[in-house]
Amino acid sequence: MSAMMCLPCQSITLATPGLQAHQNLVHEGFVRPTEKRRENHREDRFRCACCHTQWIRETDRWGMDLGFRLAPVQGGARPQYVPPENAPRAGVRVYQVPA
Repeated sequence: MSAMMCLPCQSITLATPGLQAHQNLVHEGFVRPTEKRRENHREDRFRCACCHTQWIRETDRWGMDLGFRLAPVQGGARPQYVPPENAPRAGVRVYQVPA
């Protein structure tokens, strides 16, 4: 899986009503949120077939398009921090001596 978005995904303007999904966005279904004051909204889920970016397109209770937004990262899919090879460990002092 690529860590970068493809150019069509980068060109999506967030929260802009009326935008059409680009040709690589695959519709994966929809859900109805259960949060207070959003009970009648609809969230359509999309995934880019090229870069695997997940998108949500929300429609409010009156049928107004609220545009695309990035889907939140799921619990197990968080990027992990990898320290650089020469990073000092905790408790180790690194001194630089002028040459």
